[in-house]
Amino acid sequence: MFYYSNNQKGSSLLDVVVGTAILLIVFLGIFGAFKLSVSLVTSNKLKTGGLALVSERIEYIRSLQYSDIGTVGGIPQGSLEAEEIIVFNNVNYTRRTFVQYVDDSADGSGANDVNSITADYKTVKVTVSWIFRNSTRSVSLVTNIIPKGIESISGGGTLSVSVLNAVSVNVPSANVSIVNTNVNPSIGFSTFTNTSGVASFPGAPAGSGYEITITKSGYSSAQTYDVTSSNIDPSPGHLTVGDGQTTTGTFSIDVLGSLIVRSFEVIKSASWEDFFADLSQIASSQNTVLSNSAIELQSSETGYSSSGSVSSVTLSPSYLSEWTTLSWNDVTSADTGVRYSLYYGAGILIPDSDLSGNQVGFISSPVDISGLSTSTYSGVYIVGTLTSSNTLSTPSILDWRLDYKVGPTPIQNIVMSLTGAKTIGADASGNPLYKYSSSIDTGASSQTTIGSLEWDNYTLAIDDNVVGYDIAQTCALSPFALSPAENKTVDVLLAENQTNSLHLAVKDTSGALLEGATARLYDGGSYDTTQKTSSCGQSFFNDGLLSGTYSIDVSLVGYQSKTVSNISVSDDSALIVTLNSL
Repeated sequence: MFYYSNNQKGSSLLDVVVGTAILLIVFLGIFGAFKLSVSLVTSNKLKTGGLALVSERIEYIRSLQYSDIGTVGGIPQGSLEAEEIIVFNNVNYTRRTFVQYVDDSADGSGANDVNSITADYKTVKVTVSWIFRNSTRSVSLVTNIIPKGIESISGGGTLSVSVLNAVSVNVPSANVSIVNTNVNPSIGFSTFTNTSGVASFPGAPAGSGYEITITKSGYSSAQTYDVTSSNIDPSPGHLTVGDGQTTTGTFSIDVLGSLIVRSFEVIKSASWEDFFADLSQIASSQNTVLSNSAIELQSSETGYSSSGSVSSVTLSPSYLSEWTTLSWNDVTSADTGVRYSLYYGAGILIPDSDLSGNQVGFISSPVDISGLSTSTYSGVYIVGTLTSSNTLSTPSILDWRLDYKVGPTPIQNIVMSLTGAKTIGADASGNPLYKYSSSIDTGASSQTTIGSLEWDNYTLAIDDNVVGYDIAQTCALSPFALSPAENKTVDVLLAENQTNSLHLAVKDTSGALLEGATARLYDGGSYDTTQKTSSCGQSFFNDGLLSGTYSIDVSLVGYQSKTVSNISVSDDSALIVTLNSL
């Protein structure tokens, strides 16, 4: 008898998929290893080629006479190319050669050198670079070449360049570019300052016209300047090297900063008023009507209603800085009356704790509302409650008004000049030429950003006749300092241009601007105006100010009062008053 078994073994689809995946992983691993090995072989081949080119140049330099070792356009001069492109094994290599005299400290450095020769020997650095897989690779070799016998220098003197930051700390790794077309052969090369912030070049050919430029990524730059028709007295001018002399140039650079300038109009008085020509400014009313441009109680066959109310629309001014007064005009009699209150939000009466008498309602105009918080009460509206004890009589509200102040309000497209204090020389009339001087425009956003700005003291100015505004205040009092790496924002407050104005800044003896000082400006005649200094310690007088001589009284709690006389005011004038503490 024969039996057949159904337990035959075979491969399912899942087994095939898993097996294929394993084979793929193994294959990819082998391929990756192969690719890596090819990359390593190629990299080593390129590096070997670079080392060969470096070694070839070093051996060639060692075969030269000591006096011949130098680069074209370098210090010391020689026949070696400072930079060249070499094709080797079908690969482009860049070979750079740098030769420099070295002042060895073993026999004293600089002026302390025992034999007064600062060129003790030459150091040579050869660097070969190439591109591999989109990145630059390089190899370098350095060798010292020592003269046979007594050290010597092939004529000329020593050019030493020192680079410092804003607080006179050495700046290492700054790029020093030196160009001089007045000497023969001409010089043109770049190098870097050492850890002491110095690049020294013994053996510099004697001559004038050494153009020095100092740069470093993320830093300001410094340089020497040409004598031109527009700059007849450059500062600093190009350097001169004398035979056997050391010429030192000191330059300052530091981390760049930025400046944001924003333009605003000064705080101004504004008002909202309704003369009831129509009901467009009325939000709601009860038992009242509009009659002959006045709000009155509603009437019927039996006479006027005994009471009614009317509410204005909500006033929510943009850039609100202060509520000032509530006022109105009405007609009442012995048996009629109107009371006025201020509300906010969804029918919320402002409490007496914030506006005394508001809950009962005001009957005497005007009402001082300057104590209201503009953050809590950014929008308010008026409610008038009319009453009558006589059906034949009605009170009438003729108009009502809210006064307030708005600002600072952004102003677009204001053109100003920004000028630094650093100079690079003077013109034929002796006027200074500034290193930084530019026109800026706040544009549609009412602000502009000036990036990559070096540390300096900067002044903002405006052509009031063109722009139509005067600078009334800058919280960073102009000229203002921009420190290295500082990102500063300066808000410029502008007032409508007037023929004459006086900008006042009040400071203490430390130079801090004082807020809340009372300043009274007067001429002993028709002009007598008192203001308080802003949070930026400044005031601006311009309304009705005539050209002439004025006096000013300045006082502040905790400080000695001060009077300044014989202040000449003409066009745009400025005054700084310093108060001594008690």
